[in-house]
Amino acid sequence: MKMNALSHAFINQLSIIDLRIEKSIVPKNHKYIMNPAPIERFVYITKGRVQFFVGENQFYAQTHDMIFLPINTAYHSKWFEESEFMVIDLL
Repeated sequence: MKMNALSHAFINQLSIIDLRIEKSIVPKNHKYIMNPAPIERFVYITKGRVQFFVGENQFYAQTHDMIFLPINTAYHSKWFEESEFMVIDLL
């Protein structure tokens, strides 16, 4: 889901209980599985290309894209090349 999915929310409807920012580097052909979790997740890709699978849907992202994954979203990803990204988790 792209960032505009939050466009309907008012700022007073949002609150941050905990904020985690992690930088990661993954090798070519890296695969990741995320089980449902009580977090809002933003993935900002600083270098590389990835394919996300969310339920029956799939989409691609690349350098300078930011992906929003809502609370309790199970997904898996496949990285096509050595990549770098930052993850922002909102609890």
